[in-house]
Amino acid sequence: MSSGPTPPLQKPPGYQDPNNPAGRAPPRRPGNVPPSFGTKRRRSFCRTYYCWCCIVSMLLFILLISISAFFYAFYHPQLPEIHVASMKITRFDVQSSADGAILNSESSIRVEIKNPNSNLEIKYNRTSILIRADDGGVNLGKSVVPGFIQAANNVTSMDIKVKAKQVVANEVAERMKTEYQSKNLKVSVELDGGVGVKGAGWSTSPVLMNVACRGVRLSELQDSAGSNPKCQITVFDWVRVH
Repeated sequence: MSSGPTPPLQKPPGYQDPNNPAGRAPPRRPGNVPPSFGTKRRRSFCRTYYCWCCIVSMLLFILLISISAFFYAFYHPQLPEIHVASMKITRFDVQSSADGAILNSESSIRVEIKNPNSNLEIKYNRTSILIRADDGGVNLGKSVVPGFIQAANNVTSMDIKVKAKQVVANEVAERMKTEYQSKNLKVSVELDGGVGVKGAGWSTSPVLMNVACRGVRLSELQDSAGSNPKCQITVFDWVRVH
């Protein structure tokens, strides 16, 4: 008696045929990260970074203020006192012509600088000195003084000689000549240079200083007069001290 065909074996659940790639399950994809997740992390980092920057800046500012207050309380720095002690015009020749008058002038001027600081020296860079007359319209000469260091509680005198030759209008020359002879000629003296302070083992960088003594009559600048015309000192282009 013959038996019937053998039934095929049943495949177990989850069986995958290695010869059938199409039957393979697709690889699993990672889950999608919400778009706001990375943005929140970046915002949190930026917030922390800016907070630390503000804290560090505030601490540095407080430290700078404390050092400046200690420096001022200990040294009490003061600007130098500068004035024109005397001035003499030793030559004032006017030669009139059709094209204008030729003015030849020679002047000697003494500038006194006082350092009122008891614990600080003052450093002066090369300083230019300019003398003018007729409300600044006529140049009477210019000179340059080399830099130097002034000791504490010291008074330094600088004797400077200048000369100039220029063409001016005839009426201006005649008016200046009359004022020169009567010692009513008004002159202006300007000093431009750098100034800094120096302590024990340290010094500051020089800052620009301008000293202007304007509209001073010759009669006020004679040795026997004993007057010290006030000058204006400008530091940092905006701090003015008389």
